[in-house]
Amino acid sequence: MTSIGFSEIILISVIIIVFVMVLHYLLGKKVEEVEDSKRIKDLMIIGLLLFFIGTYYGDSPLIRAGQAVFGYGFLLLLYKNYKKGLEEGYRNRKA
Repeated sequence: MTSIGFSEIILISVIIIVFVMVLHYLLGKKVEEVEDSKRIKDLMIIGLLLFFIGTYYGDSPLIRAGQAVFGYGFLLLLYKNYKKGLEEGYRNRKA
């Protein structure tokens, strides 16, 4: 295993910051509307981090783990939004 240099740490940090900003921009309103928004954001960010570190080092199990964690966060987001929409539809039908 190779050691990580300072420039690689800076590069990974910049990539993480850019992806967090893009993720927040694209999914910001949808994530903020659900009840476990911090947990979902954390899962998606950790998944992206694992994926890109695995891609950088060519570690296939780490790439799959990142995809699985990100996918789990995204599925949670979809499920929570579906549940919220279902409840709103039921409330509107009653009124």
